Amino acid sequence: MSIVGLTGAADATIYLPGPDAPTLISASSNVNAASVVVWSAPASNGSSPITRYTVTATPSSGTPTVRNVAANLTTTKLTGLRNGTSYQVTVTASNITGTSNASNAIAASPATVPAKPTSLGVSATTATTITITWAAPATTGGSAIASYTATASTGGTLADSCSSSPCTFSGLTSATTYNIAVTATNGAGLTSAAATTKAATTQSRCNQWKPLADLTFCDLQNANLSRANLAGANLNGANLNGADLSGANLTRVGLIGAYLIGANLSGANLFRANLTGASFSNADLTDAKLTRANLNGA
Repeated sequence: MSIVGLTGAADATIYLPGPDAPTLISASSNVNAASVVVWSAPASNGSSPITRYTVTATPSSGTPTVRNVAANLTTTKLTGLRNGTSYQVTVTASNITGTSNASNAIAASPATVPAKPTSLGVSATTATTITITWAAPATTGGSAIASYTATASTGGTLADSCSSSPCTFSGLTSATTYNIAVTATNGAGLTSAAATTKAATTQSRCNQWKPLADLTFCDLQNANLSRANLAGANLNGANLNGADLSGANLTRVGLIGAYLIGANLSGANLFRANLTGASFSNADLTDAKLTRANLNGA
């Protein structure tokens, strides 16, 4: 501002200083299409009170977003920004004498929460595990995915969780259906919509015909276990009536109280098997190896 003609015959011009630049304190990122901007007033307003502030968000390319703010405020939510775009935010102060230099700049990157993960699938199950896979969300919301959370629950109770695809939930109960859910998180927060979900059922433990399997009291009547390797398995109390166990490896198997009526055990290896109280009526034990087997009460 200038004031002219104060010295009588001689004209004079007096220049009044404008305000100092405000100090920018923060410009938030990860707000949906916006940034919350906070600043402090200039150390000096020059020669007259501040009449307004002007907040500017400048992208690397494109048109800056500008907002005028009342002089009594030192914060504003700058809207209309593009998610996933980085802006340089500055503030100026103005009074009747002019406008200050721009404040220090702070980078702000608007974003919203991601969409749901996609392509959730069950790739394998056992009696105690479920293995799943999934793919990234269709949109990240403008901020990189920071983490995933996958859970397996039944009856509202969490059974296990994991954080990367593929992942395997373990320690599950056999022949049980679990609700599988996957969410994604970025800098703005957790997936907005309901999690991606799928139901999956563990296999029955009675179908796990392998060494050390827990097959206690399983109903395996007429099952085909020919040449199966069941070394060390627990078959106590199992119903194996009419089952084909020919050539099976039953080394150290527990068959206490098992039912083997009419079972085919020809050529089976029962080395050190515990057959206490087992029922063998009409069973075929041709060439079966019973070395050191416990046949008490059989």
